[in-house]
Amino acid sequence: MNVHRSALLVTFFLTGSGLAQGAPETQATRPLEATAAQPPSEQPSSPFVLSSGRASLTLAGYVEALYQWNFNNPENGVTAWRGFDNRHNTVTLSNVVLGASWQYRAMVGRLALQVGHTPESYYAAEPSRRAVPGAGATGQEVWKYVQEATVGARAGAWLVEAGVFLSPIGPESMPVRDNWNWSRSNLFYGLPYYHTGLRVTHTFNPRHALAFGVFNGWNSVVDNNVAKSVMLQYAYTPSAEVTFNAIYFGGIERDRADAAGGAWRSLFDAYLRVRVARRVTLMGHLNAGFEPNNFGVGYWTAAAAYARFELTDTLRLALRVDFFQDRAPAMASRIFWAADWMSSQTATLEYAPFEHLSARLEYRHDHADGPVFYEGSVADPSASSQDTLTLGMVAGF
Repeated sequence: MNVHRSALLVTFFLTGSGLAQGAPETQATRPLEATAAQPPSEQPSSPFVLSSGRASLTLAGYVEALYQWNFNNPENGVTAWRGFDNRHNTVTLSNVVLGASWQYRAMVGRLALQVGHTPESYYAAEPSRRAVPGAGATGQEVWKYVQEATVGARAGAWLVEAGVFLSPIGPESMPVRDNWNWSRSNLFYGLPYYHTGLRVTHTFNPRHALAFGVFNGWNSVVDNNVAKSVMLQYAYTPSAEVTFNAIYFGGIERDRADAAGGAWRSLFDAYLRVRVARRVTLMGHLNAGFEPNNFGVGYWTAAAAYARFELTDTLRLALRVDFFQDRAPAMASRIFWAADWMSSQTATLEYAPFEHLSARLEYRHDHADGPVFYEGSVADPSASSQDTLTLGMVAGF
């Protein structure tokens, strides 16, 4: 009994995150978890599960590493506008994550800690505030080791959670192993990665769930203005072969000192995933929004289409195309890009000989409406396109 208690105490401090894909969780404990693009049956299970009837705890983690070649051969070694796979001609330890999820009676929680190259991009937009008498500094360096940290309570079909959440916007997720491709789409890179605040979820039945959230905004542990953002999310899962998810997210997202003013930004997002055959799954993702500010109305439209083919039990091919248009009125800064639009076409071959180990070889072409990519020895962005070949590996439990 003492050994069992010690194990629970040790792993309690590692609790969290959507890492434990095979954890003994139901839609009531993790509703509207729309960030994983794979059906639950295809996600790796964790062998580290402790359960004692009223309590359960699952430890999970993963390591992501890659090598990438950019055919532009940029002298500064940067593959621009990619966020997480952005280093040319180098072996990169992308992310090392350790976490767990726990449940005790009506209480639930999860925590994921991370270190590596990915956290630098993950928290790049985090508001920075210097220390003042009575309050310490906050910013990227303070929070970058925390990927997710939540605590909550469940009462019947209701679940109330607070903390730092992975963003539910779109089908892609932070863990590479939950996605079909190695790199993330332009939609994932441009849209928020995390939110901090309160979320209330009601699961009507296994098919329908609705969530409402109040957050500090986009990519903000500490808010950059005095207003809060709101989210309304609906998930429909009629079967294991079909998933539909729709979200409205609105709030004032610019810094309080921004000349564009305190404009309310509205985001609309939806995706549909359908397994059309035993070894073929298709997915579509749409996102759009607008922001009326002091200079006019800025808006964006974005779309991505995916196809995944299970060639054998261990070999898979994933294809993706995406397009992201970002328009801003004169005098106002664009919300997302340094060009009017960005697009990419991606092909990923995945070999997964074991449940907890996979390797991916990916070719990707990026194109933009303007010179936003690095090429050769030119110090500033000078190319409107770039092509990369990436070899990555993921190991985890």
